[in-house]
Amino acid sequence: MPSTTAHADNNRVVAFLKDLPPNHQPCPETITSPDNIGSVDMHVHPEILQRLWTDITASLGTECRGVLCGRPVLFDPATRRVFAFGFGTMYVVCVPPPLRPAPPDHKTVTRLANKSVIDLEYAMGIGWVFGNWSPSEIEWSRHFIQPHTTSMQSP
Repeated sequence: MPSTTAHADNNRVVAFLKDLPPNHQPCPETITSPDNIGSVDMHVHPEILQRLWTDITASLGTECRGVLCGRPVLFDPATRRVFAFGFGTMYVVCVPPPLRPAPPDHKTVTRLANKSVIDLEYAMGIGWVFGNWSPSEIEWSRHFIQPHTTSMQSP
């Protein structure tokens, strides 16, 4: 399943993931298969991996799990656009343009234990929010997948 990150919106995702520790590791800019990769190998908490690769993916009806820069991602298999990814004890989800702005309970800025600040709007652009196990995140994810599956159905 190796593939390039062809979608232009992935450039900011790759840049963000490259800046995460441990940043001494190589960051292949291709979306690869998640097979035989564990949460420890991706520097992500097991609950974050479960949220992305089990909870959200199960409701989408298509295989959209991948690994990018050594981190778990969800992406549209047709366009290769990444719409969610995890790192450490956090995950980030993109809110589709028709559903923006995100509800106020989804933050775009957080302070880490080392006192550094992550501002998603600055780093990633408008629409990216920190996940909080909200059911709306599944609906947002469907927006990135659904247009391709519905367009193949007969009227």
